[in-house]
Amino acid sequence: MIDWEIKASLDVQMGLVVIKRPTLPVIGDASHKPACLHGNIDSGCAQWTTFEAVIYDHRALKTIIEGTMAMPKTIIVNHRPMIGRNV
Repeated sequence: MIDWEIKASLDVQMGLVVIKRPTLPVIGDASHKPACLHGNIDSGCAQWTTFEAVIYDHRALKTIIEGTMAMPKTIIVNHRPMIGRNV
């Protein structure tokens, strides 16, 4: 997911679910996330889960999506400037 996709989703007050790919490296107990995504995970607006958590149980993914859509849109953190280019 890239910066402008996150901003566009939040601008229209969509829910935001992020699924960590199995190939994304974990350092300690975290992995690299764009700042605007990280702020929304911290605020509770975006939901972060792993591929392993949802691949075998579609109900888990449905629950995460519904939870994200039910979040109050006032907690969206979308004030960070977008980066000019994702590399």
